[in-house]
Amino acid sequence: QRYIKFRICSDLLFFMQIYAEMIGNVMTDARSTGKYYHFVRLMGRAASHITLECALQTHPNITLIGEEVAKIETEKMLIQMVETELEQRKQAGLYKGQFQGQSHFFGYEGRCGLPSNFDTTYCYALGYGAGALLHSGKTGLISSVGNLAAPVEEWNVGGTALTSLMDVERRHDKFKPVIKKAIVELDAAPFKKFASMREEWARTNCYISPGPIQFVGPASDKVNHTLLLELGVEV
Repeated sequence: QRYIKFRICSDLLFFMQIYAEMIGNVMTDARSTGKYYHFVRLMGRAASHITLECALQTHPNITLIGEEVAKIETEKMLIQMVETELEQRKQAGLYKGQFQGQSHFFGYEGRCGLPSNFDTTYCYALGYGAGALLHSGKTGLISSVGNLAAPVEEWNVGGTALTSLMDVERRHDKFKPVIKKAIVELDAAPFKKFASMREEWARTNCYISPGPIQFVGPASDKVNHTLLLELGVEV
C-alpha cells in the first residue's frame, strides 16, 4: 500500500509561548504582592519539553523536569509537602515566617491560542513537502524541514525515511516497530543550559515575562529556545 506520513511537531511554539506568558503574569504578581508562592504544573504527559522551554523563557526559581524527578505528580502535593515541612520547623523554633501556596494547572488554555508566525510557516512547509513527495511518487517518508534556525528562505524541505526513525520495543509481550518516544534528554544542550542556570534562578528572582505572541515586529519570528539550543545556537 502506498502511503506517506505527514507529521507536525507536537511542541509548537504557540503552546509554549502562551504558557510562558501566563507564567510571566504569575511572576509579575509574585513580585508586586510578595504574598504568595505560586506552584505551576503544565500539561505534557510523561515528557517535559514544554516545561523545559517555559523555564528557559521565564526563569522560575525551581523547575521540576519529569525525566529526573518522575515521582512528583502534582503541584498540590508539593504545596502540602512544603506546609508540612514548615510546620515542623515552626514547632522546632526554626521558622517564623508565613507561607501561602497558590496552585495552578495550565493545560487546555495553551491549546486554544493562535499559532505563531513560526508555527504557521513550519506547518505550511511540512504540508507542501508532503504534497511534493506524494506527487513525485515517494512513499514511506515523513515530511521534514531542516535548517530551522535560519531565515525561512533558507529552510530545507524534504522527506525522512520512516524506518530511520523506528526502533523495536516490546509491547504487550510482542516486539513491535515503533517511533521511539521523544523525552527530554538530560545530556542534550537544552537541559544542560537549564541546569547551568537553575542554581542562580533558585537564589535570585530572575523572572522574565515574555508577554503574548507577536505577529509583527522584531519578536514576531522568534523560535523556541529548545530548538535553537538543539541546533547549536546560543540563546
